[in-house]
Amino acid sequence: MDARGGPEAPSAESVPGAGNAVPQGSRSETEQPAAGNTTTPSGESDNREVQSNIVRELDVGDPGGDAANGAGTDDSQTDNGQTDDSQTDNGQTDDGQIDDGQIDDGQTDDGQIDDGQIDDGQPPQAPTAGPALPTVNGACPAFAEGLVTFSVGGVERSVQLFLDPVAAQRLDGPLVFYWYGTGGRPSQALQGLGTPGVQRIRDAGGVVVAPVHINGGAFPWIGGGDADLLLMDAVVACAQQQVGIDAARIHSLGFSAGGLFAASSSFARANYLASVATYSGGGRGTPSDPNNHFAAMILHGGPNDVVGLSFQAQSEQYRDALQAAGHFAFICDHGGGHRIPTNAVASVVQFFFDHPYGTEPSPYATGLPEGFPAFCAL
Repeated sequence: MDARGGPEAPSAESVPGAGNAVPQGSRSETEQPAAGNTTTPSGESDNREVQSNIVRELDVGDPGGDAANGAGTDDSQTDNGQTDDSQTDNGQTDDGQIDDGQIDDGQTDDGQIDDGQIDDGQPPQAPTAGPALPTVNGACPAFAEGLVTFSVGGVERSVQLFLDPVAAQRLDGPLVFYWYGTGGRPSQALQGLGTPGVQRIRDAGGVVVAPVHINGGAFPWIGGGDADLLLMDAVVACAQQQVGIDAARIHSLGFSAGGLFAASSSFARANYLASVATYSGGGRGTPSDPNNHFAAMILHGGPNDVVGLSFQAQSEQYRDALQAAGHFAFICDHGGGHRIPTNAVASVVQFFFDHPYGTEPSPYATGLPEGFPAFCAL
């Protein structure tokens, strides 16, 4: 069941939304009206506990931020496992190093999973209560392709948005968060989801959201308290107000430090996340909403997936914590060390489309779809 290869991807600069510049006709960062405070769900205390545990394991208390292996590392890996040390003007790494175009997102038809094929003959049943979305108190920025500025708790936050403005106004599509790894930048969402995958979400009227981190230390998203959770809330609330989204299709994905945050935030924002995927992430926690058994696709690179800590162990901890709480979660061990497996990105997108909020049991419960990588197993 190996996934198929595909044509070479275009560079990030040739894909709409890949650059950091605000597109013509949209407002600049300084022209965006500030987003107001949002009402937030519970779960911050659990998230703080998870983040503090991660900080202790990574030994990032020192602002110098060296990992436990003695050096701060760039988590953006090429397929040969080598670190790309090239820097952009803002000190971030070049995200062109992973060829995200190897997998054609069109290889798996999101209609191929017939819910009626589950052994008990019954389609998945959603919980009686739907997702509890945060609400906006104040002005939201206009949603446009490129960098958009939100004001959260008086702090300005830059967020890269990928969307088709026409489709977004016409359709209520999915919203997918992408959290990059150390040394990364928002345009690496094109690698984590694949260029065809990002386009598929845009065509469905959806939005890919790739924030810029602001916390200090060597690792993005780690040890920053609740700042990024509050940003998630503001983005969800404003997306619903500005362009409309499918409230049942809010998803989260991250790599390395971003994968650790995708996992910890899934516990803290279980009240609205539909499904989650992690590349070399994970960790333990307690879901803030025990009634929403969001599904998780958990990828790691095996015993050599180590940067300061074992991401295989973190991934297995995440799976075990979710399964113990009644969630559907499975592991994909690509065995390639600390990197994004390019032959799995289309399957991650497919997983999101197949797992809206409240999908129980999972349509994958009796077997993974044809076309998923052979290294994924229930």
